[in-house]
Amino acid sequence: MDEQLGKRGAEKEVELPARKKGKKGGSSARGKDSHESVEAFKDDLVRVVPYRKPTAEDDVGAVVLLSKQDKAPQLQLSEDRLSVTGQKGFRSVRATHGAHEGTFYCEATVQHLGSTGHCRLGWSSKRAEINAPVGYDVFGVGYRDLEGSSIHKALRSSYGAAYSEGDVIGLLLHMPPGGRPMEARAAQVVRYKGLLYQVQEDEPDPKPLSGSFVGFFRNGQWQGKAAEDLLEGTYYPTVSLFTLPEQAEGATVTMNFGPNFKFPPEFTVLGLPAAEP
Repeated sequence: MDEQLGKRGAEKEVELPARKKGKKGGSSARGKDSHESVEAFKDDLVRVVPYRKPTAEDDVGAVVLLSKQDKAPQLQLSEDRLSVTGQKGFRSVRATHGAHEGTFYCEATVQHLGSTGHCRLGWSSKRAEINAPVGYDVFGVGYRDLEGSSIHKALRSSYGAAYSEGDVIGLLLHMPPGGRPMEARAAQVVRYKGLLYQVQEDEPDPKPLSGSFVGFFRNGQWQGKAAEDLLEGTYYPTVSLFTLPEQAEGATVTMNFGPNFKFPPEFTVLGLPAAEP
């Protein structure tokens, strides 16, 4: 739980730069300058969270997989981290790698849904809620198996063909030059009262990136653009799964991040450069 200075929680605000102190630990400012001194003190504060040393389980390396960290805990990944199984309420998992510029493509095969299962496939940034289906907020775009509708900002729109078990869905992201990645930079590590913390910088607000869009293929057939002029940022392939409680087995989707695809699309037809896997 986040907190401000003086409250309990994982996040703290601390003053890192050394400050000149007056007697009894007070500020050296006096009289009419005291208010200005308090305001200046606020500018010295930074937000920190407890430092966690990177491990071999972190999402590093050149191979794109489904993320162990960037997923709802209720979802289970296969040993090769290319398949995901989920039960009960909608939960999501993102891939380990994303993109903020260029044209990217991957495929998802719907392996099993069962009698009550459903899935949504799409792209989302790390600002998107992971304990909800992709497209739940402004930071993601999803393609629903039901009715083939698209979903963005939690709004459903008539889009393409419905899909089910055995179908292969192609996920296309196009981000023209000019957008910012909006990803946090490598955090500064500081020591405060004998413990290590990571400095958290405020994230800037993303702006719509003109010309960007997400679109989908169903078994090689282009379904059209599902959403355009996305907020700038880094977007990751995302899988969301759902079943009703009475279904014993989970719903499963398997990802193919390339370079060999079952339905390699012709992007020149869309007026785009060749997509990157």
